[in-house]
Amino acid sequence: MAAQFPVATEAVVKKTTQEIEKISKESMEGPKSGRLYSRGKKTHHASAPGEPPAVDSGNLANSIQSEVSMQANGPRGVVFTNTEYAVGLEFGTRKMAARPFMKPAADRMRPIYLSALKKIEESLK
Repeated sequence: MAAQFPVATEAVVKKTTQEIEKISKESMEGPKSGRLYSRGKKTHHASAPGEPPAVDSGNLANSIQSEVSMQANGPRGVVFTNTEYAVGLEFGTRKMAARPFMKPAADRMRPIYLSALKKIEESLK
């Protein structure tokens, strides 16, 4: 049973990181309640402070990825984006309020993740 622990926890970490990635991307879809503005012939409906960012080019949503790697102390899952402006959207800037998309997804998955780990722990008893 104990030999299955790393495999089981890796599966939980992988599923959790994939769900956080998916929820983060999905949160950007749909209507937003921020201001409406034009850039050339294109009209954009921005997100309001506190809402996930509105999709403009799709670059941010397409850049969100998840990875799982095995470390000496167990699996490590990471959900990330490589866009420069993601941090400003997630946490806000001096001139713009936050439009979080990663933390709400992680917060939503936290109880599910912890419950899955607890089940693995109980199966080892």
